Amino acid sequence: MKKQFLLLIVLLFSGLTVATAQSLSQMKVPPRKMPKMSDRNILNVDDFETLFNKTANRMVIDLRSEEAYKTSHLDGAVNLNSADTVNFNAAIAKINNKTTVFIYGANKKDAKKETPLIQTIMNTNNPNVYYLDGGFEAWNKKKKPVVLSEAPDTGTGF
Repeated sequence: MKKQFLLLIVLLFSGLTVATAQSLSQMKVPPRKMPKMSDRNILNVDDFETLFNKTANRMVIDLRSEEAYKTSHLDGAVNLNSADTVNFNAAIAKINNKTTVFIYGANKKDAKKETPLIQTIMNTNNPNVYYLDGGFEAWNKKKKPVVLSEAPDTGTGF
């Protein structure tokens, strides 16, 4: 009788465990919502420059192609794009809430393809992330300062 009672308890417990596991596996977990850029985080050229100039602890991210970056970029910018995942992920890991992050791309047209990169940066939960509306093109149109690459050596000695 004792053995039968023990067997009944084991079977009952096993049945509950299987039922619980099945119901847990069928639960739908809602996808994690990614933060969105607000109007507060998207700045026109003049506001971007003002905040950029008065911020000491900053990270500047250029999302353009490596070739465009090598031609000219904002002072202190690092070139990060989705093709270079190792450097991109390493740079993102360095972002903390004490760093103000400035991001710019090529232009308004390219902003849509840059959105996943921006969202990854926003996922650091740093409230101090700012995006340049109109990108580098808008910055150049306003003749704002840039760092130019060195002219190639022509070998002429001049």
